[in-house]
Amino acid sequence: MTKVTSKFIWQEIEHWINTLTNAYLGSNYGIDLKEYLQKPIGAFDGDEIIAKMRQDIPTLQAIDNNNLHIYFKKVSTDKILFYIQLNDGAKEYTVSL
Repeated sequence: MTKVTSKFIWQEIEHWINTLTNAYLGSNYGIDLKEYLQKPIGAFDGDEIIAKMRQDIPTLQAIDNNNLHIYFKKVSTDKILFYIQLNDGAKEYTVSL
């Protein structure tokens, strides 16, 4: 039996973040976070992004809603920091032009 570790889940999340939507033929897997760069920070819907992440990464469906969060911080018009919190760990990612 294969054990699903936090490291494995983080690798899945990082793959998802780095894959543009529709990069796989016939699938809307992935996300294009750069589309958010020119939007006001209030336009970010963390719940929508988490729902898409859960849809694309079935492993995340087993994680309780209280253990998966996403936060955004707009640094400038062309740079956003976002944080994904999973269980007790968190990682920072940067989206920029």
